[in-house]
Amino acid sequence: MIVVKLSSKSYLDPKQPDSESALRRSVTSVAQELRQVLRVSRQLDNEHFRKQAVLRLERQHDELESLAQGRIVFDSTETWRAVYEEVLAACDLKRYYGPSHKKCNIDVG
Repeated sequence: MIVVKLSSKSYLDPKQPDSESALRRSVTSVAQELRQVLRVSRQLDNEHFRKQAVLRLERQHDELESLAQGRIVFDSTETWRAVYEEVLAACDLKRYYGPSHKKCNIDVG
């Protein structure tokens, strides 16, 4: 598991000033959908629906909890690679050696 913790410094692309608006729209939309799940659950009065809804919502809970703490968690290397490259580009790094980079002096003679 790889964790990217957000700092107070903004790395948002200045060419996309509406990223805050997009986040607000997404959060509002998720909140509306969650309220709708509760309404449907009451209307259906179906225990099987409720059990499945709880299972699926519990899967999402951890991710939402991390986001609420200012953390983004990636479960595998492939899922974070593009975001990681974006962050490095935003930092204007000329050269970066990851934790697996190691200089070795090996005598082959």
